[in-house]
Amino acid sequence: VLYLYDYLITFPTEVACFWKARPTGATVLFFLTRYITMMVFLLKFALGFITFTGTVRSKPFYCVVPSKLENFIETMQYLPWAGFSALRAYALSRNRPLSVLVFVLSIVPIAVNLVSTPYPLVMFAIASRVCLIAADAILIVITWVKL
Repeated sequence: VLYLYDYLITFPTEVACFWKARPTGATVLFFLTRYITMMVFLLKFALGFITFTGTVRSKPFYCVVPSKLENFIETMQYLPWAGFSALRAYALSRNRPLSVLVFVLSIVPIAVNLVSTPYPLVMFAIASRVCLIAADAILIVITWVKL
């Protein structure tokens, strides 16, 4: 409810600042952040009211599609976060290869979360978390050195 309230009170400012302006990387990042999060909330809200009848074997489509859609949209939230992290690395260090490294490390969870295996593999979960921790550590070091 709080997210919806914030969205409603900031919508006129969004229209004035972003919808009428020329599209830039900042506007794309803003829209990705704002509307991917909105899609996650709306999808979770809608799925909360849906009851899946029958067994998974009798109607796999009705369970698999919403589940995969929810997984995809939730996973896409990592994309703007990775973009912000890369921009922060570049703004502080002015080093493009370093900002690309931060971006690549930050999007590893996207690849890991979108891969479906019948058995969860702990090593993939560990790899995705280690990559995020490494990206955050690089950002912390850059911030300490530059500020």
